[in-house]
Amino acid sequence: PYPGPMGAFVTIKTSSETKAKMLQETLVSMSQINNIVQLPPPEILHDKIMYHIDIEQLIHPLMPMIQKIRTDIYGSRCMTQLVGLGKAIALYQNDFKESNPPTLEALIETEDVHPKMLVCPKSNLPYVYRGNDLDARSSSSMILIHDQPNYHKDRIHVLYADCHAKALTPAEFLEAIERDNRIRKEHNLPEKQP
Repeated sequence: PYPGPMGAFVTIKTSSETKAKMLQETLVSMSQINNIVQLPPPEILHDKIMYHIDIEQLIHPLMPMIQKIRTDIYGSRCMTQLVGLGKAIALYQNDFKESNPPTLEALIETEDVHPKMLVCPKSNLPYVYRGNDLDARSSSSMILIHDQPNYHKDRIHVLYADCHAKALTPAEFLEAIERDNRIRKEHNLPEKQP
């Protein structure tokens, strides 16, 4: 690739024997890219094919895909952290007669959890801890930890009492909170809002 005034020139040089095959393969490759991005027609000069490509023209259509991948990576990191916190809570329960820690910060001192584990990797805001009045015998449908709505585009990540994490839509999250509060009421525990 050679820089041009508005983008880049792609130049392919061929020998006379392979010229036809190389030209054909190159044009096929460029036509596949052209399905995504409208490229100008190539300039063919003797044994060279030259495309004048505006780099912004190539990148712009890919931005939604790049943003989705980035969002997925943050979501995966968040879920991994929640599962790690669930394991730390299980260790805490073993050490403290099946009770949950009073705060997530207690895990830093007792279970050697790094402080960065207590915040969402995307927003750097703390997770919401609902499990301080629960213990190892709590229903698996009860929510221990969740991130704030709108941390991740259209998902709320939740860690349940049995230490499995799930990404919920906003509607599913509200249903999970309602279910959690019904169970709390049955066990004479205070209801909690998200």
